[in-house]
Amino acid sequence: MEWKYDVAVIGAGGRVGLPLSLAFADSGLRVAGIEIDKSKLAILNAGMMPFDEPGCAEILKDHLESSDERIVFTDDYDLTETCEYLIVVPGTPLTIDNAPDATGLRDVLGRLKTHLRPGHIIILRSTVAPGTTEVLSRFLRNQIGQSLFSEIEIAFAPERIVEGKAIQELHELPQIIGAFSNVGFEKVSLLFTQLGVGIAAHRTRAGRDMDPFVVELSGGAVRVYFAAGAKLIWATALRTFQIGA
Repeated sequence: MEWKYDVAVIGAGGRVGLPLSLAFADSGLRVAGIEIDKSKLAILNAGMMPFDEPGCAEILKDHLESSDERIVFTDDYDLTETCEYLIVVPGTPLTIDNAPDATGLRDVLGRLKTHLRPGHIIILRSTVAPGTTEVLSRFLRNQIGQSLFSEIEIAFAPERIVEGKAIQELHELPQIIGAFSNVGFEKVSLLFTQLGVGIAAHRTRAGRDMDPFVVELSGGAVRVYFAAGAKLIWATALRTFQIGA
């Protein structure tokens, strides 16, 4: 299938989504930035940043002023039908129990369900609790049916950047990927290598590439939660990443 855009970043006006969108565009990919916040969208389309992040303003200005149409910003989910990769990055604030709230992810998948096509590759990139990708995959399968679900790939690729160094680290830090199939793993790896980074490939003792749960457990999510008991969870996560599940 011919895709008009290589990748859609859903939540493109945020601190995770915007640097990622710009880094992909600056690496030669065609990017559709999906942002439903009207105020952020107006700021972006005016060629301005909604927050300060070194290096981003220059990339944004260069691409919006050029004729290459490398990046567009819109609130129109219809555009996702023309993008091969769909990266989902809404916020996941902490609940009262210090767990990440995945409501935003579920809402995005609910919006996407009528736009999904065979060949789509969905990548969750928000901070989530272990097991979230599998739960959301089941939710999506129930929404779209097994026939279409079997023709898309779902993966988890956590962000690990520090504010103020987003562009630099997107081009330097190896990307960890968890997927439910080797095909999904390879396709997502191909996308992130466009940023010039390596892939933190790891096989479990059973000989499988890491599935999303292992990645969620091994640092993509738990590393930032040092609430009660979190140090023990983090130690377990590191051990899991080192020896495999």
